[in-house]
Amino acid sequence: MAIHDDKAIARFWSKVDIRGPDECWPWTRQIDDDGYGRFKQSRPTLRSRRAHAVAYEIAKGPTCGLCVCHSCDNPPCCNPRHLWLGTNAENMRDSARKGRRPKGNLPPSVGASNGNAKLSERDVHEIRRFLASGRTGRSIATSFRVTEDMISRIKLGKAWTSLPMASEANLVEASLRKSEDPGAKPGAGTISRDLQFGNCAGLPNQ
Repeated sequence: MAIHDDKAIARFWSKVDIRGPDECWPWTRQIDDDGYGRFKQSRPTLRSRRAHAVAYEIAKGPTCGLCVCHSCDNPPCCNPRHLWLGTNAENMRDSARKGRRPKGNLPPSVGASNGNAKLSERDVHEIRRFLASGRTGRSIATSFRVTEDMISRIKLGKAWTSLPMASEANLVEASLRKSEDPGAKPGAGTISRDLQFGNCAGLPNQ
């Protein structure tokens, strides 16, 4: 949902470090696990969105369900001059060209093979085991120095999907076995000119 309220727009830009017209304008508040800024819209939605996409909509118009990409390859940047619309395929090609994804027909790096990963496969197994045993997401996040959102995504199967999930019963059993082990250690997309100017006519619903 695009922002049209002047107060909300002013609140958004107050969280951006606005520099020279051609410099990056970094987001100064919450950053997600992928390095992008997050902006929580006002009531009634209270929806959290990536800040650079909000910046594009405020400055240029609707995204029409397309990806908002960075020409500067700096995820927190919210300078509209550095943002452009692309399809998912164009976004993937752009990422590969910039060295952030494998080229050709290879799939993106996943799990521990992703150089940006903060967790190891062993960590994820431990996190799943802790979740199954009833430990809170906050305490797990603190132990592994990641966000609660990451723990929630692992719990819901939205992160580390390349790592097979054991059944909850098996995880609990493993947790009990480990707790009985005195020597166990704790888990440490090309776009038309119309689209560039926010004309979504004729596009299918996204």
